[in-house]
Amino acid sequence: NISFEDITLDSPNKNYVGCVSKNESNNINNISLNNISCNGNTNVAGFIASMGEKNCTDIKGDNIHITGKGDYVGGIFGSISCSNYSSATITKNISVENSEIKGRNYVGGVYGYGRVNNATSNNNIVSGVNYVGGVSGNSYVNSYNVYASDVQVTGSGSNIGGLVGYKNSLRYGRIVDSIVEGTTYNTTNVGGVAGGSAQTFEYIEVNNVKVLNKGNYVGGFIGRTDAGNTSNVIYNYIQDSYVEGNNYIGGLIGCVQTGNVYYNYSDTEIKATGENIGGITGYIKNENTTTISDNRIEIHNNYVIGSKIKGIRNIGGLIGRTDKEL
Repeated sequence: NISFEDITLDSPNKNYVGCVSKNESNNINNISLNNISCNGNTNVAGFIASMGEKNCTDIKGDNIHITGKGDYVGGIFGSISCSNYSSATITKNISVENSEIKGRNYVGGVYGYGRVNNATSNNNIVSGVNYVGGVSGNSYVNSYNVYASDVQVTGSGSNIGGLVGYKNSLRYGRIVDSIVEGTTYNTTNVGGVAGGSAQTFEYIEVNNVKVLNKGNYVGGFIGRTDAGNTSNVIYNYIQDSYVEGNNYIGGLIGCVQTGNVYYNYSDTEIKATGENIGGITGYIKNENTTTISDNRIEIHNNYVIGSKIKGIRNIGGLIGRTDKEL
């Protein structure tokens, strides 16, 4: 067991700023960090600024204050690269609480960039421009068990999410009692779980979360699914939440571009200043889809209960607008 306490690193023009700048060790376990302050440029974190994915487990951070002028900024890790995305995620059991993390792109309460396995963000403030998340700014495939409570996530660019800014598949997670906000009229892809998504999202709960954006593509769950990778949003639950934005606003997903959406439950109040608003999704962009399995959209067995939906035009209890018949 190793503890890092009462540490200040103030190098605003330097990269790789953290208690550990770059890590090559294969095994790191049982680390606690308390009252850590790091100020740097790119790759800035409370513990490790940059590393390849290692067997790094049971890391806890409390009262962490991170500021990065550049990219890859996180409460525990700045960036974690991975050489084999098909393998299980071995960096796991990571938590951060009572902390504030500020950066530009790829900013997260726990990871700036990296795959996630059993990570928790509690009572944290996270802010940036693009790829900003309560737990991870950008997380790739094979991520599991991602949790956030009482987080405030803000971004002024694109891909802003309560759990992850952008994600290629996530199984099992929860976010409660939190606020996710896009701060400009040009901000896009803002969601309670993820701003942008690809591949599969399943078994995730959203409860008492406010998702606010002055711009477009806003969802209680996901702001906009990827056009190039099939996104499957299945077996998810959102309740007692509020979604507000301009155009393409959904209780679950702002805009669906590919994939399948089924067996989801939504109890969400939705308010839009523009058009294309729906209890499940505001817009299904299916103009160029076909019946081929990897280039079609299927939406079925979704439930909207008790939602209030307001907007200007193209307002639907389930779907605001489709380009053509499903």
